[in-house]
Amino acid sequence: MTGSIPRLQAEDLLRAIDLLDPLAVVAEDLVGRPAPAQRRTGRFVAGLASDPELTLVEDLGSGERCLLPTACLRMVCAAAVASLAVRELHGTGVGTVAVFGGESPTDLLLAVIAAYLPNLSHVAVYAPASGPEPPVDRAVAERLELAGIGLSVSGEARQTAFGASLFIVAARDRGRLDVGTPAPGVLLINASGADLPDELLDAIDQVYVDDLQLVVDNPHRAVVRQHLSGSDGAAEPLGAPREGWHRRQAGWRHRRRIETDLGRVLTGDHPGRTHVDDVLLVELLGLRELEVALAGRLLRTAIEHGLGKP
Repeated sequence: MTGSIPRLQAEDLLRAIDLLDPLAVVAEDLVGRPAPAQRRTGRFVAGLASDPELTLVEDLGSGERCLLPTACLRMVCAAAVASLAVRELHGTGVGTVAVFGGESPTDLLLAVIAAYLPNLSHVAVYAPASGPEPPVDRAVAERLELAGIGLSVSGEARQTAFGASLFIVAARDRGRLDVGTPAPGVLLINASGADLPDELLDAIDQVYVDDLQLVVDNPHRAVVRQHLSGSDGAAEPLGAPREGWHRRQAGWRHRRRIETDLGRVLTGDHPGRTHVDDVLLVELLGLRELEVALAGRLLRTAIEHGLGKP
């Protein structure tokens, strides 16, 4: 059924993101809520891709269609959101990034953050299972090397997280994610669609989401459930270290309240980070919606430059 439809391989997507600014696409979609669909150039077509690992995208202008690897699209989108969040919530950039991709390929995520994260010096990749293929594609590893960015791979989550000021949880494996207690000032991006461990949520000072309107549609997610149940000022756990004055104002740590969404931070309606030592979480509730916007632009770029093969 999909034999005659062009398919973008990972290397085609790598070329496409070189020709397209994925951060601009995602930012435009977030700022344009609640009606971003009016500016989108593509849509997902359900039920026609025989391979569950592929997503069928249709260009709304020409009607042309193309198959994209679903996991690769998710990684590009997660990296774009993470890079945007760093710009808005972590102004000085990051030195080391810890990437947790589960069993999904992280090559495209690494390519995007290498191109768009300021002051990036090292990437640590969590690879719990070592298969026959290297966890990072050689072409992407060479990109990192040319950019002066170090690369390490570890099967231990805590070792991966050590020294990182940005955690990107792009996918979860079946095991428990144990990264320990984040250092002051760390920014976490959860694009996995799964809840982070309770002990990690307890270490957060502020929580942001991609779109506040999606809160009511996600009551099963831990941050939403706690936000909706609320608290009038939860006390710190017994034995917890004394915190500075700024921690007493942390909306999540004490009241389990979501601060705002990225769209309002991007427009300047919310100041974002209020203290350099706060640990921030960006919880993505509607990554699939962002993937629609990004996939449409990737398809149009592929059409214009002759990328993809039947």
